Amino acid sequence: HIRERDCRTSRPCFGRFLSIRCKYKADIYFQNPIGTILSVAMMFRYSLNLAHEAKIVEDAVRAAIDAGLRTKDMGGSTGTAEAGDAIVAELVKILKA
Repeated sequence: HIRERDCRTSRPCFGRFLSIRCKYKADIYFQNPIGTILSVAMMFRYSLNLAHEAKIVEDAVRAAIDAGLRTKDMGGSTGTAEAGDAIVAELVKILKA
């Protein structure tokens, strides 16, 4: 039996959702996934007491940014799926090392 005070939830409380007008005047919507991915690290660290796993997620995000990942709201051209894929690729590298 789980009491209500023993339960925790982890989620980003808000994200960045932007509408950018391209040269064809069509709206292009995208979501920067970095905050959501880092909220997983926070869940690992603070809700599940998995500090090592949290650091791995944070290191993957940092490595992707250091490698040049820039979403549109960061002045780059990387879309939502591409940003997530880049971070996952870094995560795989870290886990295989």
